[in-house]
Amino acid sequence: MSNIPVRSYILHDKVLFYAEQRVIEIDGIKKRMPLQACLLLELFLNSENYIVTDSEIMNTLWLDGSGHLKRIHKAVARLRTYLMPDSTIRIERENLDTYQLIV
Repeated sequence: MSNIPVRSYILHDKVLFYAEQRVIEIDGIKKRMPLQACLLLELFLNSENYIVTDSEIMNTLWLDGSGHLKRIHKAVARLRTYLMPDSTIRIERENLDTYQLIV
């Protein structure tokens, strides 16, 4: 058996995301991520063409229905800070109600 966590993702040649451990590794440097950023990143990674809608983000991050557009923008901005060390990975607003992860 392998010691590689089950929900591990290769985002780029030097970028690994270990969802279960809530860790992103960029150029060999590991950084712990908050749960919300991990849930959002994994949502992108499991979506077709890495595109998610505002409602998908709200339903994933705020199960109690307390999500709104300002909270979505803030959550995406926080996730961007964890991806910043690798300039090839970014999150862009696609239209009025979707974001796309570009890897």
